[in-house]
Amino acid sequence: SKTSFLVSFGFTKALSNLAVGRASDVWGRKWPHAVGWGFGILLGCLLLLLASITAASTTDRPHRLWVTYVLANVCLGAQQGWTWTTN
Repeated sequence: SKTSFLVSFGFTKALSNLAVGRASDVWGRKWPHAVGWGFGILLGCLLLLLASITAASTTDRPHRLWVTYVLANVCLGAQQGWTWTTN
């Protein structure tokens, strides 16, 4: 389960790098770059959700906390792939 944190980021970033290459060929670099920042906004929302879950009692919902961590990491991988690959 600890490796799911790293694997989710690496797998998402690799797929994002492939997708942004195709998208840049079709639409140029501006729109894929904007999509990357959209993932960044989603990441910020997930981190706020994560903070609220952490502030609440997590003893009854440890699985929800971990899923939110992994989802935030997936969004980070997508944001890194879509935003910084277009530069």
